[in-house]
Amino acid sequence: VLFIGAGVPRLIGCPSWDGFANAALAQLVPACINHYELTQILSINDPKKRLSLAKILADKAGITIDFDRLLRVDPPSESIYSHLAKFRCAFVTTNYDKYLIPDISKARSESEWRFSSTEHLLGVNLDTLGNVVHLHGCIDEPGAMIVSTQDYLEHYATLEVRDFLAYLFRRKSVLFLGYGLEEVEVLEYILRKGGAV
Repeated sequence: VLFIGAGVPRLIGCPSWDGFANAALAQLVPACINHYELTQILSINDPKKRLSLAKILADKAGITIDFDRLLRVDPPSESIYSHLAKFRCAFVTTNYDKYLIPDISKARSESEWRFSSTEHLLGVNLDTLGNVVHLHGCIDEPGAMIVSTQDYLEHYATLEVRDFLAYLFRRKSVLFLGYGLEEVEVLEYILRKGGAV
């Protein structure tokens, strides 16, 4: 199983956690926060905390952050994704984007091989080559994306996630790709919940 992190979409121009959080916050001006408040929030060093604040503020104001727009890029025909698409394995990703389209899955309907909701976090979905499992949700369902700290805590407390990660780390060989120091906390949390640490 290839386990894909945020470093992979950055290679095609998607934002870092920092850029993603800042762009999400910018969408809240002026409907939810003013420029002074934006400046104050941007001074918080941790992008995941800024992103949590953006989601909390948007939810409170009834505003939907356009995450799809934040992740929309025009990848070149020859990119990291064209190489990953050739792998004959299952994929797990913590990314929200949909740039990963395995070659062996192209003939099937996307609903047969792309899984992003908590109820689809099943070990059996790792047993089919070409399946892509979005551990933190997908841009198709912005309301179900795991974005804030509270989302992470609730998500990883579910039996579905714990069982999925336990199956993944006990039964599969896992290659991590695209994880860096800015994601080490999330990665460590994933590994602990899956019983791999």
